[in-house]
Amino acid sequence: MANTLSLFYDKSCSDTAGNVSSVARSLYPHIQTAKSEIPPGATESFLDSMHGRPGDLIVFACEPRRLLLIKQLIGRLRSASPNSAVVIACTATSQVEIQKWEGQFRLISGSPGREAIRRVLREFIESAPFLPTGEQAETAWRVRANLIGSNPGFLRIVNRIPKAAALLTPVLITGESGTGKELVARALHYVGPRKNGPFVAVQCAAVPPGLFENELFGHEAGAYTGADHSRGGLALEANRGTLFLDEVESLPMDFQAKILRLVEMREYRPVGSSKEVRADIRIVSATNANLEDLINAGKFREDLYYRIMGMNLDLPPLRERRDDIPELARFFINKCAQESGQNRKLIPGPTLAALTSAEWRGNVRELAHVVARAFQYCEGPALTVESLGLPISRSTLAIPAFKRAKAELLERFEREYMTHILLATDWNISEAARKAEVARPAFWRKMRDLGIAKPASGTGQLEGIA
Repeated sequence: MANTLSLFYDKSCSDTAGNVSSVARSLYPHIQTAKSEIPPGATESFLDSMHGRPGDLIVFACEPRRLLLIKQLIGRLRSASPNSAVVIACTATSQVEIQKWEGQFRLISGSPGREAIRRVLREFIESAPFLPTGEQAETAWRVRANLIGSNPGFLRIVNRIPKAAALLTPVLITGESGTGKELVARALHYVGPRKNGPFVAVQCAAVPPGLFENELFGHEAGAYTGADHSRGGLALEANRGTLFLDEVESLPMDFQAKILRLVEMREYRPVGSSKEVRADIRIVSATNANLEDLINAGKFREDLYYRIMGMNLDLPPLRERRDDIPELARFFINKCAQESGQNRKLIPGPTLAALTSAEWRGNVRELAHVVARAFQYCEGPALTVESLGLPISRSTLAIPAFKRAKAELLERFEREYMTHILLATDWNISEAARKAEVARPAFWRKMRDLGIAKPASGTGQLEGIA
């Protein structure tokens, strides 16, 4: 669900509007805010122009003379987004009139300061699930991006994504093949301010060496034989969005010199053109090669390396995060079940041991393929070791140590118990914690640790890990 705030205010209430915006950002770190100052002579045309601007949270900070206009605007916005929560900052006399309106509103009286605004907005944490907040926001975006895992080394990298996403600094994502580099690139795009723009992925190794310039920069009519019309390149296609250069080590040396200006100045020149074109793009690159070795071998430009290396996110291989394999395997099982319409299949201890101890040279991608193949060909309700098609040794089939087996059983019990009680309380965390006789903060921390999130809208399935 989108995390958006639509804020409407009179010029005389700009201080209140500013306080609302800053408090909302502190409570909901990933919120996207759209602010609209209501013009003095606002008419029907203004209402029409705002119809497409509903948000999860709609806040008005307006003078009493605007009540009729606010009432009309709320009606139009709610017709487009019925579940939007509405907060109105108004005078005490206006409150009497507003309380006669149909629908539910939250009112803030007078000229509220930040604490009063914070108190009202925080109430929505308990009463409405429309925004992930605080600790919820820490995991919600990772689930949406399919960045599954709780290994500390993995999380150290992944938790840098939201801050990196807010910047225009070029990012270089490194890691072995199959570690999830494109998932991270997409997360950088969709978590950041460019999420409504295009995400354009370029598989550099798949582009013929002589066509790179034309593919990325486009060409003018007459630039070469057969170029009857001008054509924009991928840099133009990615305007106001993200250009993702996958396998960047495959860029030909002669083109590396030409792409320097695009990376540093965000300017380029189409083939056959004498004019520079401004590119409003974020550049993210990825490689599974050691670029420093390629520089020493004369196969990659050092100056380009330092330009695309504004920030580095180095993803660990799966063998360094084996503790994530059970969680990843269950995630892929759930995905297979949803896509095929079949029941979920269990992963018994011996099968899990075989998965955990495998070599995984292809990393998470290989794990996903192995689980999908086993799900398809295994006829019973549980995956067998044989269905995995992995090399088997006696050590692979060994019974896990007592402490590990106990920990796995305890985690399974906690997950099933908490999911059951959350479903029974319609995902009211405070009520679930009360029934479990556990403090709410401790209950929420355990939800986070177990990767339990509210069901995706309209699916009946849990988001993330089952």
